[in-house]
Amino acid sequence: MDVYFLRHGKAEKHADCDEDRALKSKGRETISCLGGKLRALKISPTHLYTSPYLRALQTAEILNESFAKPLPLEITPTLGCGTGTHKILDLLAPHAASDRIVLVGHMPDFAEITRDLLQISKAIAFETGSFVGLQWRPSQNLNCQAHLILELHPSQYAED
Repeated sequence: MDVYFLRHGKAEKHADCDEDRALKSKGRETISCLGGKLRALKISPTHLYTSPYLRALQTAEILNESFAKPLPLEITPTLGCGTGTHKILDLLAPHAASDRIVLVGHMPDFAEITRDLLQISKAIAFETGSFVGLQWRPSQNLNCQAHLILELHPSQYAED
């Protein structure tokens, strides 16, 4: 299966509650550009999961609009801040090897999870709007190493 990790777009610095931080206009624009880049690369996900935090939810909605056929948006607390690799493994477990899954969430979680799945010592840098794809064979343990298939940073698809 291909699993894509998307860190939410650039968000407001402060809100009454961290979960309520909305995307800035620049964050919306960056994610819209990412959608165009994914169309050009012919990446067509089969599933789209997002954190319930506002900035992640808005990111997922914008990305979903860019797909030729929008997907049902699956909101899960599993992708909220503080998730770990085992929770992601549980989320992915029921999926088929042919699935292409986008997970929209947060740092430092995605850096730690991708580091664990790739079995590398230095984590990938996930700036806001980064999109990282792994090819991974479903397994309930960390002994099954994933392979990096794509690493996109906003500097590669969005204007400054």
